[in-house]
Amino acid sequence: MALSASFDFTLNRDELIKRALLMLGAVSPNQTLSSTVLSDASQVLNLMLKAWQADGMQLWQVTEKSITPVADQETYTLGPSGSVVLPGKPVEILEAYRRLTSTENDVPLIRQSRTDYWALNNKSASGVPVNFYFEIKQAVGANDFTVWPAPDTTFAANNTIEILYQKPFDDLDSGTDNLAFPQEWELAVTYGLAVILAPEYGLALANRKMLREEAKEEKQRVLDWDQEHTSVYFQPEPRFK
Repeated sequence: MALSASFDFTLNRDELIKRALLMLGAVSPNQTLSSTVLSDASQVLNLMLKAWQADGMQLWQVTEKSITPVADQETYTLGPSGSVVLPGKPVEILEAYRRLTSTENDVPLIRQSRTDYWALNNKSASGVPVNFYFEIKQAVGANDFTVWPAPDTTFAANNTIEILYQKPFDDLDSGTDNLAFPQEWELAVTYGLAVILAPEYGLALANRKMLREEAKEEKQRVLDWDQEHTSVYFQPEPRFK
């Protein structure tokens, strides 16, 4: 038995588009796609991937960033144009910690809701941060990460703030771009694109329904796979009189 000893199979943007159109019977295997078809389908593909960011955390999209605190500064903008520069503005902050640099001991920060943060009487109080609040902005440039209390001079000199955040998916700008996804996701992406393009290419309603179910199953399969396999523990909430 001969094995390839190769594990790098992948499709680029234009290959994914053609595979989706083949699913719809809209093109033939030997057909060269026009620039108009590729441009229109790539817009749909990028729109779909942006929408898929709302599915939440994927393990391969989680990245750590160390923030150097500034005395009396409570809000840090995160993104390409932010005070903390990131390749793209984070979709979500999953966890945040304060880290003592001399020992690298971490203490988790408690996440606050919008209501809890805005209910604080003195938002500019300084000290050792215990809470954080993450605000998604409409603008493309950056989102806001706010700690409370704001770091005082001693904390800023001796600590960092560590965040685990969900990166946005890379745009597919050119035909040779690859997905910023593990290989296991490529079939789900192809199915998803085919479903969205199906009405435009006149696929019969019954066939569209079948394709939608297949796409849903394929996406759920990789969502179920793309998570940590750890134990979950439940305990009753303690109540005191």
